[in-house]
Amino acid sequence: MLSNSLHFHGIRQNYTNQNDGVASITQCPTAPGDSITYEWRALQYGSSWYHSHFSVQAWNGVLGGILINGPATANYDVDLGNLFLNDWSHSTADVEYLSAELNGPPTLDNGLINGTNVYGDLGSRFNVTFTAGTSYRIRLINAAIDTHFKFTIDNHNLTVISADFVPIVPYDTQVVSLGMGERYDVVVTASETSGNYWLRAIAQIACSENAYPDNIMGIVMYDSTNTTEPDSTAWTYTDNCDDETLTDLVPYLALDASSATVTDDEAVTIGVVATDIGNVGYVSLTPFPSSSRDSEADIPYQSGIWAAPHSSSTGLTQLSNKSSTAPTSPPKTMLFKLMMQTSGCTS
Repeated sequence: MLSNSLHFHGIRQNYTNQNDGVASITQCPTAPGDSITYEWRALQYGSSWYHSHFSVQAWNGVLGGILINGPATANYDVDLGNLFLNDWSHSTADVEYLSAELNGPPTLDNGLINGTNVYGDLGSRFNVTFTAGTSYRIRLINAAIDTHFKFTIDNHNLTVISADFVPIVPYDTQVVSLGMGERYDVVVTASETSGNYWLRAIAQIACSENAYPDNIMGIVMYDSTNTTEPDSTAWTYTDNCDDETLTDLVPYLALDASSATVTDDEAVTIGVVATDIGNVGYVSLTPFPSSSRDSEADIPYQSGIWAAPHSSSTGLTQLSNKSSTAPTSPPKTMLFKLMMQTSGCTS
């Protein structure tokens, strides 16, 4: 078993950064047999996903959907929930990663729609049954490790109503382009009355290596007892890895952005100093402490640049919010403590 942490993609962890689930950054990995409870406030609404943030564990299947209810910018009858688009390899993601370091990105064996697809005579297609005249909301998620997808449903138009967690002015299309990690919510109306139709997640070979880029498909059925394979024709598209056209992505509730240019003049010190652990490069608003100095007492330090290790059982003492005078000896213990803490998180 491996350690683990869970990240909640796109969630604004406002004052809950410790629950962001990024191993060795916002938490130590959760060890096998241990547990952790993540708590955060849902300040956005829409569609997203959670996934492991430990190594490449997510692409071995440690992931799932997030659905936060809220207003929509277009009406629909049925919410079909999250629809995951994944690439897939018959080797583990860890093995593929090691290979990629030596040989570049691998050619992946297949792709999945909500965790399923065929491979030769094995497996089964994702399928969903439509009722004529009914409109369905589908929450698309590209959870691939190395694939850009284009999503289409033969003979059906798509109305895009949300990009990531941003409700947008609806626009109509036949093909939705999704980069890795992106989410688009679409509404599709069951415009046919009978038959079966391909639902496609087409891997874009312009930037994605996949053995079967055109065989990552599911089936839209108008009669659940009709199990014949569709003979429908795909919409025309251009193989590329472009995002959706930016002019189509118009927030439904727009906010005025601040100025794109910010001017702020600060005196900055850039240099290298000799310390007990070797030469250290720094960029600072104030000088950096050096163990070679005869006296540090007259050097001003801003809050948080370093701390005296001698008055705290943890070895870390935060300076006040005001300018302060440095302690008379360099913070050797603080540096050691930080390295030990980091080592503990990455074990």
